[in-house]
Amino acid sequence: MWSFDVLNQRHGQSMTSPQDTAADARIGGRAASLALLVVLFASFMDLLDVTIVTVAAPHIAADLHASPAQLQWMLAAYTLALGSGLITGGRIGDDYGRRRVFLTALAAFALASAACALAPSAGALIVVRAVQGLAGGFMVPQVFGIIRSSFEPAAMAKAFG
Repeated sequence: MWSFDVLNQRHGQSMTSPQDTAADARIGGRAASLALLVVLFASFMDLLDVTIVTVAAPHIAADLHASPAQLQWMLAAYTLALGSGLITGGRIGDDYGRRRVFLTALAAFALASAACALAPSAGALIVVRAVQGLAGGFMVPQVFGIIRSSFEPAAMAKAFG
């Protein structure tokens, strides 16, 4: 299985620290395209989870016997946590490496998604949605950094487009 190891290559040598320049970490061709697909899919899943509870709200409220206030918190907990994690997540990615933070946040996001599906009560779902949003807030800033460091300037415009 392909991994983000290609993001940690620099002219055949491994990177020594996350503070290495982005230009030195650029990859090209198929590896960059695959990295782009992976990070964009993760970003898509994050954005999908912002709205997915809105669509399923009537069924969730009925299944978990949630009050209108609890239903509002199910919707708001995710976006509040997501928004509050973006700046911190970007900084942590700069300090500890985008790949490491992205993969950790992706794993936390996936686990929180499974926990959301298994939540036994409205209160539990609210808490897990907040955890899921925070994981998304740490994951999303890495997407932009990975794209920036993976592509040459000419190809970067296409990747962002």
